[in-house]
Amino acid sequence: MELEAIVRSAGPSMIDVEAVSGYLSALKGAKFLKGEANYPTQVQVRAFFYSSDTRADARTPYLDVAWIDIEDGVHIETLRLGNTSDTTEWMYGDKSLYEFVKMDLTGFENASARQEYAQKFPRVVRRLESYQRYVMKMSTELGVQMELVLRGAKGIASFWLACQFDGKGLSTPALLRETDRNVAALRQVYYEIAKRQKDLYWIYALPANRKGTPEED
Repeated sequence: MELEAIVRSAGPSMIDVEAVSGYLSALKGAKFLKGEANYPTQVQVRAFFYSSDTRADARTPYLDVAWIDIEDGVHIETLRLGNTSDTTEWMYGDKSLYEFVKMDLTGFENASARQEYAQKFPRVVRRLESYQRYVMKMSTELGVQMELVLRGAKGIASFWLACQFDGKGLSTPALLRETDRNVAALRQVYYEIAKRQKDLYWIYALPANRKGTPEED
């Protein structure tokens, strides 16, 4: 079935799409545009929003893209926080490049698909799994549905944050309050993981620091 037919069969949305787009623009400090959903999502998309303002990205990296699915679920994602290429090179040195670039990391979000990588680069996988545990903890504390997204391909896997909530039946003011709450959660957790990534760089990346550094817990 074509996407248009799927969306029609789902019925009309009760969400004020323009209000969501306008509010995201206010939070971003740059206009969010409605475009084609050529971004990899796990659900059928009713409306997709993005900003092409790179200066705004530098100010608000915790708000990158958003979409409304055909069940009126609202999804928001951050910019990329990092990838296995950088993290592995920091923790294991330049020579590690020759090993991991040949590995197929498709399906890296599944623990079973990370086994080979974990055998060669255990500190990297432990670090990512520590981020996952932190995100789960903060998701519970903040009362939002948030996750660390891992997505792999040939030679590399990247990670970022995502939030989602059910917008069905919410009035427009309630919808915007929930949007604001989820973006605030993404902001808090994004900057904490970004800080941990920065700390990781200073601990490992400099050759003088890398030698004799203990394994990650």
